[in-house]
Amino acid sequence: MSKLEIALSYLDKGLSVIPLYSPEMLRARPSKNFLVELKKEIEKNKESSNPLSENDITQKVLTTHCKKPCIFGWKDFQGRLPTQEEVTYWFTQNPTANIAILTGEVSNLVVFDLDSEEAVAYAKEQGGFLDSVRVKTRRGYHIYM
Repeated sequence: MSKLEIALSYLDKGLSVIPLYSPEMLRARPSKNFLVELKKEIEKNKESSNPLSENDITQKVLTTHCKKPCIFGWKDFQGRLPTQEEVTYWFTQNPTANIAILTGEVSNLVVFDLDSEEAVAYAKEQGGFLDSVRVKTRRGYHIYM
């Protein structure tokens, strides 16, 4: 399935979706903001007592930037679903874009971010999320309700 097909399937389920930057997008056409942030982090790293490699800095900035919307006015979609035409346009223009689902009332969705072993342990102590969809993340889980 293409990213467009996936985004449209989420929209059909009543979820508000928007495109985020992806590593492929930023490698092919780095945004001005990405380049400015990367330069700033490289300079800051040079002054560090324990500097990282330039590759590590680039990966760190890339990971952070790939959590950002690649469209203007994205906050409108916190209060309304995009149209099929909007989603089709976004993912036709940027077929490798990542997909974000906006949570809250607009999508009737809450996500708990258990981003440490302590958070996971605490959730289990409190009874956990037995019937909830969960996604493994780098540091823990996202629990969808």
